Amino acid sequence: MKRRGIPSSGLQLSLPKYILSILLLLSFSSPSFSQYLTYTFISSNNGYSPIAGTQVFGAHADDEISSAIPIGFAFSFDDSLFNNLYISSNGFISFNENATDSYVNGLSTVGGTNLAPLIAPLWDDLEVSNGGAIQYQLSGVAPYRVLTIEWTNMEWNFNAQKGVINFQVKLFETINNIEFLYRDNGFTVNTGNASVGLAGKNAGVFVSVSDLSPSPVVSAIAEVNTVNNKPTTGQAFIWQTNGIVPLTLLSFTATSQNESVQLNWTCSNERNTSFFEIMYSKDGNNFQSTGQVKSLGNTVGSTQYHFTHNLSYSGIVYYKIKMADTDGKFTYSNTRQVNCSGKSYVTIPNPTHNTIPIRFNSSLGIFMVSLYTGDGQLLQAIPVNITNVQQDVLLPIRHAKQGIYLIKITPERGKPGYTLKVINK
Repeated sequence: MKRRGIPSSGLQLSLPKYILSILLLLSFSSPSFSQYLTYTFISSNNGYSPIAGTQVFGAHADDEISSAIPIGFAFSFDDSLFNNLYISSNGFISFNENATDSYVNGLSTVGGTNLAPLIAPLWDDLEVSNGGAIQYQLSGVAPYRVLTIEWTNMEWNFNAQKGVINFQVKLFETINNIEFLYRDNGFTVNTGNASVGLAGKNAGVFVSVSDLSPSPVVSAIAEVNTVNNKPTTGQAFIWQTNGIVPLTLLSFTATSQNESVQLNWTCSNERNTSFFEIMYSKDGNNFQSTGQVKSLGNTVGSTQYHFTHNLSYSGIVYYKIKMADTDGKFTYSNTRQVNCSGKSYVTIPNPTHNTIPIRFNSSLGIFMVSLYTGDGQLLQAIPVNITNVQQDVLLPIRHAKQGIYLIKITPERGKPGYTLKVINK
């Protein structure tokens, strides 16, 4: 049976409660490397959403390390870019291709070994309990995708016999943020002695979180490797870089609807987002603003947004979203392309002879169709009931001479009308 000593904790740096922001200066032992990494540490409650991803280990996995897991994008950590990582059943991920497993945790001492650099949401002597698994999932749209690694029903420690806790690590593309999320499964911790935090590739480069409460102590000087308190479900620790807008764009679609374009997008991880500005272009290069949607603010889970661009234009239109933060930083989504049909009503053919075929590409309902001479004299007005999304209507021109006529189509309930010009031969 596995046994190990319980290291003592050292000096601790106190932080404000609830919202914790510090500049972490992680010193390197060699002057040939950068002298610090910069993160803002935030403690909050973001809720907990399980994933349905690719399984790496199943029930009873103990002291295991995975083969290379693709991140799905280049992730920057400790002054290096990584495309793969290695998942340990003992609650950490390593970026070292020579990584092995270790149930002996120590953020302050792991630098310089084949485990470093690593990220440790809960590094301890763990085991996957019945019904549990370790899995990963890539979500979102480039360049703001998110890789989530999840440990479910973890025995803490391996003698607990019950799945005490679930936890996740999220890695964010482009902004290179890191997030830890926790769920309490309602069972008792059995002799927990965990390390929580980050460790660089060089000796002495680390940052340690003292416990899993909403207001932990965070230190880059002294490690706490005896964490044993269960967190509140939804407890989140966020390691935020000085990157661009800290949100994830999960989806963005643009759909042509008659004389308008419907834009829909879904975001997650919104923090300090100010607004979304909708930009459009007819050539794909010169974009202009057509409106803004205010952010709903800091949110838990995913948030959906909608915008309708009223546009009478036939041809290709390009759209992108400017996502702006409260501090003035912003970035753009990928571009979406829409083929707009333009008019809601067209005459086929034009010119015509004595009968005007009108094709309705509009919403259903009753429309008043009025025929005028070129100088504005009303000749006839008839109601038309449109029961199909696309419907053809024949409008006769009685005793009409050759020349130009105007057709005014007015929807019910006082909505704006539309005027067509037709030539009778």
